[in-house]
Amino acid sequence: MNKAFISAGGISLVDGITEYNLEEAQWSRKMMLRTEESILVADHSKFGVTTFAQIAPLEQISMIVTDPGCSQEWIDALNKLDVEVLISSNNEVVG
Repeated sequence: MNKAFISAGGISLVDGITEYNLEEAQWSRKMMLRTEESILVADHSKFGVTTFAQIAPLEQISMIVTDPGCSQEWIDALNKLDVEVLISSNNEVVG
């Protein structure tokens, strides 16, 4: 299975995954269209933030890898959207 690992400037329940730079958002969208699974890698400071250009709705991501600062409320909200959340801590991923 081929996978796309993307980053984002912001993650919003309303606006989805967004980026500060339009060109970067377009590249991320293209990668997502050409893969079977899209994984977002973002630290907790990106949650609740909307930036300039939308990459995709949250439902188009299968997994988010983030740090322990991600709140339980966000984890619950993402799980309801069928998005798996993996918390990375001390160079290892716990899920």
